[in-house]
Amino acid sequence: PLLQIVRTVRFFFIFPIYFVFRRLTQEEVSKVQCILFYIVLIQCCLFILQVITGEVILTGSAGGSLMKDVGFRRFYNLPSLIYYFVFYAIFNNPFESKNKKKLSIVIIVITLMLPLHRVLLTSFWLLVFWGIFLWSGGLKGSIKYIFIVVLCLLPFVNILLTRFEKNTQSDVNQIIIGDFAEYVEVGTDMEMVENATMLFRIAHFYERFMYVIEDKRYIVFGAGYMSEDSALADALDFNIGLMDYESRVLQVDSPDISWSSLVLRFGIVGTLVYLCFFTALIVFCWKKRKWKLGMCSFLYLMLVFFTSISSSEFYHAWLYIIVLLNIRDSAIAEVEEQNEDNGQNTLQKVII
Repeated sequence: PLLQIVRTVRFFFIFPIYFVFRRLTQEEVSKVQCILFYIVLIQCCLFILQVITGEVILTGSAGGSLMKDVGFRRFYNLPSLIYYFVFYAIFNNPFESKNKKKLSIVIIVITLMLPLHRVLLTSFWLLVFWGIFLWSGGLKGSIKYIFIVVLCLLPFVNILLTRFEKNTQSDVNQIIIGDFAEYVEVGTDMEMVENATMLFRIAHFYERFMYVIEDKRYIVFGAGYMSEDSALADALDFNIGLMDYESRVLQVDSPDISWSSLVLRFGIVGTLVYLCFFTALIVFCWKKRKWKLGMCSFLYLMLVFFTSISSSEFYHAWLYIIVLLNIRDSAIAEVEEQNEDNGQNTLQKVII
């Protein structure tokens, strides 16, 4: 059991690296972010090359199924930090050349759009418009930039409409009337996964939520950190989930929704504690939204939350390290600013 726990929580072992990075100066942290941004850009170019060639280049759960209605293959293995660095590219781009800034924004935004995730696309563009509105000081200052963004989106309108029209309305209607509860009894079939992805995710969460609340221990502590190939996972009997190569329903892991993993592993109480931590980050970044990295962090956290029903990003707490470093830098900058103001006031009193 201990080995299974270590295998399951190994990604959380990355989280303490924050205490190593916090020893760096603001300039060093800024350089690290720039280097990571360049790495993500290279990964984005490779991801685009995947779509063009149809061959898997990057690691991770790649996908690669051909979407006949749009005419290209749909890959899922986006760069890990793209959710953050897409806003970093827009609001805090490190390139000095305007052409390089524009090119880097185009590359990273196109990469984010290519998987054609409906929730991701909707959330991202709403947050971009909101970010422009906040950063420009209102509608008057942002209307020009919003107009430019809309013009850039025009070439992709047909592809986006095709993607959103496909089963979106029926998917939503089935969720509203509660069909996901019936799917829990029936089990997973490929038609459900392919044609009603949101219904599949809600059913996936509902089945695990009902399992947890049936046991008081699980409500507080969760069902545990068993690995997918362990005997404990085999003892579970969930009907809804992705299928492995042996046509077996995956019982624990899911890249499609964060809430299932949170509730199953942390329990209801643990999930609430996790939400409190996440909410504290959002509130702090909102207060620092007039600072570029504060704006990037806030929009990034909001995107992670909005897409928590369609990806596992929200469950991966180690991805928040970069936000914590930004919070630390903003606190240092605030203290330095206060010290400068106090120094100036003291100097004025001496002169007077």
